[in-house]
Amino acid sequence: MAESEEQAHTGLMIAIPLFLALNALLAVIGSRMMSRMSHETSEDVLTAHYLGGRSFGPWLTLGTMFASLFSGFTVVGMPNEAYNLGFYCLRWVNAMVIFPFIFAATSMRLRKASLVRNHQTSADFITDMFRSQILRYTVITSQLISQFVWMTSNVLSIKNAFNGAFNLDPDSPWLTIAMVAFILISEWFGGLTAVTLMDTVQWGIMIFGTFSVMGVIKHHYSGWTALDPMTYHRPEYFQTLTKKQQWIWWQLGFLEAGVPFYPVTIQRIYAAKSLQAVRLGAWATFLGTVIKALIPGQWNFLPLVHHDIGPWMTMLGAVFVGTMGVEIIGQSCASAEDPKSCNNPSSPFASILQELMLLGGFPEVASVILYTSALAAIMSTTDSISQIITSDIIYPMRPNATPGQVAWIGRFVSFAVASVSLIVGLSWKGSITLLFSIGLPIAMQIVPVFLIGLYSQYHPHPWSLGIPALACMIVAIFVQAYWPPTSALHPAIFVTLLNLGLITIFEGIRLLRNGNIRSALDSFLSMFEKTVSKEDADTLLHTDSDKEEPFAGRPKWDKPKIERFGDHPLTPKLLNGMMKGVNEPMRNYLYVLFMCFAITMTTPLAPELQPPLNEDGTFVALPSTVNGLPWWVFKSIILIFVAFLVTIPMIMSIPDEYPFDEDAMLRSGVDADVIELDPEEKGQRTKYDESCRATSRRELVRAQTDCIQKVNAEARRHAQSLATKNGGASDARAELTRLVSKRVNFSEDNEELQNDPGQGDEQEAAEGEEHAKESEDDFVDNELARSVQ
Repeated sequence: MAESEEQAHTGLMIAIPLFLALNALLAVIGSRMMSRMSHETSEDVLTAHYLGGRSFGPWLTLGTMFASLFSGFTVVGMPNEAYNLGFYCLRWVNAMVIFPFIFAATSMRLRKASLVRNHQTSADFITDMFRSQILRYTVITSQLISQFVWMTSNVLSIKNAFNGAFNLDPDSPWLTIAMVAFILISEWFGGLTAVTLMDTVQWGIMIFGTFSVMGVIKHHYSGWTALDPMTYHRPEYFQTLTKKQQWIWWQLGFLEAGVPFYPVTIQRIYAAKSLQAVRLGAWATFLGTVIKALIPGQWNFLPLVHHDIGPWMTMLGAVFVGTMGVEIIGQSCASAEDPKSCNNPSSPFASILQELMLLGGFPEVASVILYTSALAAIMSTTDSISQIITSDIIYPMRPNATPGQVAWIGRFVSFAVASVSLIVGLSWKGSITLLFSIGLPIAMQIVPVFLIGLYSQYHPHPWSLGIPALACMIVAIFVQAYWPPTSALHPAIFVTLLNLGLITIFEGIRLLRNGNIRSALDSFLSMFEKTVSKEDADTLLHTDSDKEEPFAGRPKWDKPKIERFGDHPLTPKLLNGMMKGVNEPMRNYLYVLFMCFAITMTTPLAPELQPPLNEDGTFVALPSTVNGLPWWVFKSIILIFVAFLVTIPMIMSIPDEYPFDEDAMLRSGVDADVIELDPEEKGQRTKYDESCRATSRRELVRAQTDCIQKVNAEARRHAQSLATKNGGASDARAELTRLVSKRVNFSEDNEELQNDPGQGDEQEAAEGEEHAKESEDDFVDNELARSVQ
């Protein structure tokens, strides 16, 4: 046995250096690509470092989205939780349903605003829309804490996985420090470009490793179909969930709504080369390329879905590995001196893979590959946290610094963030799931801010959003510490409901004082229009009053610098003008309600803890199973899959590119403030709040549009005048048409006219009037077109 373990360690010692060498090569390539961007293109050093020159195509975007979202918690944390809690771990798969729904909806608007307004950081949209330092720093705080918790959970994943793999002390820090140091150096030199290249390789390794290990378990241990509740080492996993677990399952289905607003997610939206790349990134969060490929013969009831990767390929696989690990470790510990201690390892993930590696051959190779995929966990988060601190906090303090100087500051920030994350992760004594859950209530507090900013026509006072969110983040810290463990209400739901209540109270009091409640309600409800109405699109997207302070009386320190975004402020009307012609299912409230219903239906509602267990651990009655799974688990998997299908219309609504009506532009002009910036205007930034480089081009566009609109107005007046003067000619043409028509059809209609001459006269008169009106309209349109040309 000792020789087999030494052989397994040898495999890891070969695989890990090879994996690191591959990532070092990709870091060098990324560094050269970033250098070329800053020298040969219009991109400045800061944009090249943190956004990769906005050049990531569909497959790079897919890879980096996948590796960023399905991280160390998925690879290591979920198998550990599935081993300790059983099929209750499926709630995390269900929680991911809402992510592609929110991501696909908001990414279209966030990306369009970034192309027009040159947004670069995850807080730029909120800064531009609400123009408040209080709200801006509230959003930054939420994003920073939630992303840091995510990163720290990944550090903890590396520690648990590799200390267990090499039989080191569970608290040994050195291997984890070495891994994080290597990752940090790669990010230093290659920026987001290097990270994205590594992500693209790592998501393939993660999928291949997961599939391979699942195949090995299926081959050697027969998979879920062979589970027997009477011999399973933890029979309580076949019981239905408790009432508290069912409530938590349902609530968690809505708590992942904050993840689309993580910096790592928004950063990828801005870095994508096209909307097509963003859409493929949304597919990365969806299902599995071939569901049947998960376990041969296990999923014949599920259809084939193409271009769909994510929860079904990694998260469901993690549940499979963890629950089957109960059998694998249970069989191994049957002859152990202390079976109870043997069946409760500190890292079930490491213990399961160790048992598989002892089989030798392909099982050993597959386990080593899955081990190395855990290293992919942390690489996609360091750069996102560094961008928040560097671009949103430090850069405003040094507004005249060059992008190159700020980029170097960002490298030292990355070192500091990684160091703090190491300290917290190495000293953390709880589970990865507990650490990961801490970020949920923090992230949820800015969801109302983003949704209101993106969709509501009503512009609330920024303090009515910022102060409740900030207060609730503080409350969330104490709630996590003192929340009663028996409560069925998730603390993140409680804090989010408190936030919404405070927003309503704060803004309601302000509106009562101003007497504007009715207009505010009408503006808020308009967010549920499926597309921007023609009336809104045809009106001016900005007025001189937009430049004025919308909420008088705010102190000067609460007003951030926004010159870099454009010479007119971002308003709800302007944002809607950018989205003219785009179909947005998110604005259809019936579809949103149906999505909520689909998430609710996945909850395994059933009497708790059925069937009951005897004192000796045997069932009073044999539990119902389907293909080896408890009936409620099988049902939940089916309903989760159906809920994912409901998100397809939202993902498919993302077009390849934003619509552009050239004919309409030539006829009526275009609002200059919805024009996308070209590469020269987005790049070559020289200081923090440099005036928008598109100002001069937009002034020319406004001048030409004003000219077109004046010509249009004059042409229509001229056409209407001619139509009035030629009214007699129009009447004559109508009468001639009527007489000719009467002459041709006289023989057929003579008898009818003789029987009822009055009716015939009325019919002829109506036809003549209608034809005359059509002739006049045609005349006006022709004259208008001729004048514009």
